[in-house]
Amino acid sequence: MLHAFLENCLHNLFKLLEMGMTASRKLRDLRSAGRGFIFFGLLAPNIFATVGIIVAYSCGYLTHTAFSVLRFPKRARPCRSPRRWD
Repeated sequence: MLHAFLENCLHNLFKLLEMGMTASRKLRDLRSAGRGFIFFGLLAPNIFATVGIIVAYSCGYLTHTAFSVLRFPKRARPCRSPRRWD
C-alpha cells in the first residue's frame, strides 16, 4: 500500500519535472511573443475561472442545489493510487 502511494507520488513528481524542463526550453519563444501574450497567460485563467464559478453558482441557484467552491470530488486528491479510489 505504501509502495503504491510512493510510486504514484514519484511518478507525478517526475512528470512535473519533465514539464518544467520543457517549459524552460521555451522561454526564448515567450520573450519574442511580447508582453501582451504574457499578460493574457496570467490573466485569462483567473478571468475564466471566475466566470466558471459564477456559472456554477447560477446553475446551482436555478436548480435549487448547493454549490460550494471548497467541495472537491474524491478523485481530486493528489498522490492516490487508482486501485484505492471508491
